[in-house]
Amino acid sequence: MPSLSLNAFTESLARALHATLDGADTIRIAVADDACGILHTPRFWAEYQDGRPFDEIVQTLQQMMSGIAAQQREESRAQTITPQQIQPHLVLRDRIAENNLLITPRFLAPDLAEIVVADYPDHVQWMTNDLLTAPYATTQAAWALADQNRAGRSQSGQPIAANVPIGGAMWNGPMAADQAWDTVRNQPGSLFFAPATEFAYAWPGGALEPLRTLLALLPIFYHLADTLPQSYHQLTANAWVVQPHHTLLPFNQFVETLLESTAETLPD
Repeated sequence: MPSLSLNAFTESLARALHATLDGADTIRIAVADDACGILHTPRFWAEYQDGRPFDEIVQTLQQMMSGIAAQQREESRAQTITPQQIQPHLVLRDRIAENNLLITPRFLAPDLAEIVVADYPDHVQWMTNDLLTAPYATTQAAWALADQNRAGRSQSGQPIAANVPIGGAMWNGPMAADQAWDTVRNQPGSLFFAPATEFAYAWPGGALEPLRTLLALLPIFYHLADTLPQSYHQLTANAWVVQPHHTLLPFNQFVETLLESTAETLPD
């Protein structure tokens, strides 16, 4: 494209972005249903004068507009959060390590934590301190409301089919890990296994079973973790034993302790 004057460059950008010409060096861009942004074009014109292709500038601005629109949608969603949507949610600790804005997480294990989220029909939004408003105006109030709402998402698990005499149940589907965790979080000595957000297993009191029964669970856990759909959101391949105060002990560490304190040996 031949070199354009600033006025011609601004007019061309307005046409390419389906925007409104707002002046010789300004265009008005719709970034959401009820929001517009004002773009001053001299900086981009200077880049064009320095040899940057016009189409590349247009692509950059389109990406910028898309990002702003996504942010506008998130802000709009945040404004419509209802108390019933506030939920606790299991996540990998690594995913929250660098997010200082999150409402204070609860750390359950070396690689698992709970955070507060807003539960929408098609996604969950991580709650940050800037979203704290009545009736969850403080971290403590947000967590109290999230814990209160656990009962509203309860769903019974399905029996697990296995060749060993094990109890407990499996959960499969959205928020499965959270639902399974809800059933055993107040019951120390229970087993908990959640390789993905959408799949989990829990056995209330299962850790009190004979050692050989517990050892027979390990290959079942590994098989289930290996056969999950790739679309599932990964949590942890570890199995856990629930401890007091809603903490988790690695299952293999629990078994090793039992082996050291009994006369039993590993089966051949």
